Amino acid sequence: LRDQLQLILDEMKKNYTYLTNMQAQAITSNPDEQFNNDLLKTYSAITKQDVLLANYIIRAKSIKSSKAGSSGGGSCKGGRPSAKKEKKEKKDKKDKKEPKAPKSKKKAD
Repeated sequence: LRDQLQLILDEMKKNYTYLTNMQAQAITSNPDEQFNNDLLKTYSAITKQDVLLANYIIRAKSIKSSKAGSSGGGSCKGGRPSAKKEKKEKKDKKDKKEPKAPKSKKKAD
């Protein structure tokens, strides 16, 4: 798992360097369609790497909690809670009072 995380981090660092160069290029010249396509491809690659990294982090947390003897319940996000909390009983609703007659507006003479 550590090797997989390191590969993703290395790829993210490469993409960061590439984006920095693209930013400098965008400042010094007028971006064309090819530039925009490259930027979009880089963005999608970074998004994929980010999702993979998040999945590996969640997996690492679940492995760590299972090695510690915990069932993994509630210790990390997305885990099942080990015991459900009891719901509080709802209070009885109060009876509504009879509606009051609408106030009449007095006209000033």
